[in-house]
Amino acid sequence: MPPLIVIDCRIAEHADVANALGAVVGQVRMSVEARVGLPEIGLFRLNSGERLDDFDTGDEAMTAAWQPSTKGWLSLTRAFLVHRGTVYPDDEAFEQIPELLAEEALAVMTDTARLKTEDANKLVAEMADGFKLTLDWTAKPNKVKPAAGVFATRFLKEGGGGVRDDVKIEKKQIDQLHDAVDQTKTAHLKLASLYNTRTQYGTRRDLCFGTIVRSTVGQEIEYSVCLMPLCDGIRLNGAAGATFRFPFWRLRTEPVKGSKGIVVELPGTEGHLELYSHGKPRDRMWIGDFKASATKTVAAALKNGRYYYRRKDKDVSLEWIAQLKPSHAQRIAHDIGVAFSRVGVLEAEWLRWRTI
Repeated sequence: MPPLIVIDCRIAEHADVANALGAVVGQVRMSVEARVGLPEIGLFRLNSGERLDDFDTGDEAMTAAWQPSTKGWLSLTRAFLVHRGTVYPDDEAFEQIPELLAEEALAVMTDTARLKTEDANKLVAEMADGFKLTLDWTAKPNKVKPAAGVFATRFLKEGGGGVRDDVKIEKKQIDQLHDAVDQTKTAHLKLASLYNTRTQYGTRRDLCFGTIVRSTVGQEIEYSVCLMPLCDGIRLNGAAGATFRFPFWRLRTEPVKGSKGIVVELPGTEGHLELYSHGKPRDRMWIGDFKASATKTVAAALKNGRYYYRRKDKDVSLEWIAQLKPSHAQRIAHDIGVAFSRVGVLEAEWLRWRTI
């Protein structure tokens, strides 16, 4: 084993017990596998995952299987260690691994598991016909109105562009269609929240770019999104307890014409809520002070199954609601940036004083 993984193997006392605990509890192991096959008479093929070589004898193949690796995952491991040394302690390279692996998995699925358009159309057509829709949508003027359900079925098969000349599609029609095909009546909200927010599998909730929180102001409930750049919300310098300022943008629960919302799933059994980011900077933006925890982040405290941040500048608790995916958080930041590009003297002066 040492020649293969290029490290010393030391067996500690009671290793059998530790190994059992690690296998059952930790589910972590490290192994190297090499196979020597006989694809034809007189040919021995070595497959170690990194290399695929042919040899004249089995002894040559077995000897090569035990040689230290000079490429593949082991070389990447060595390069990674050098990379970590260049960024540590200002950055932790191990924290980048999940994102790196996720992007690689996405690349594999995108490049190798893409569903062909003709196959997708066939699948959708079969399902749309199976719904047997009876929605009665009104045809546009001078257009022949077909039997009930035809427009809705065509909408599923052809999309909005395929029926826009015959029927006007508005939010009302979309809601009717959701109700007709979804027995739970909430699946479309769940799907929207999956597109918008990151699913949480752990118990840690750090305050960072895209974090949505809520607080009670008088008799009103306010929702806000954190605008602190991601790189500035982690590895906060200073001892635990140091204070840092985080900018926020107040979100609305009511849309205006042309506004696009984000759907979030509220804690517990509260259901879903659509939030909007339109408004003027002087009315929507605020800045709060927070203490850094031992993790060098602003971490939420768990209380009665919910997570809370405590403002240091005010006696106010902010409840963690959701974490937006980067693309949706960036969209909100872009819209806010456009709003700031149009601010007047009053708003610019307000922002300057707020950040002093």
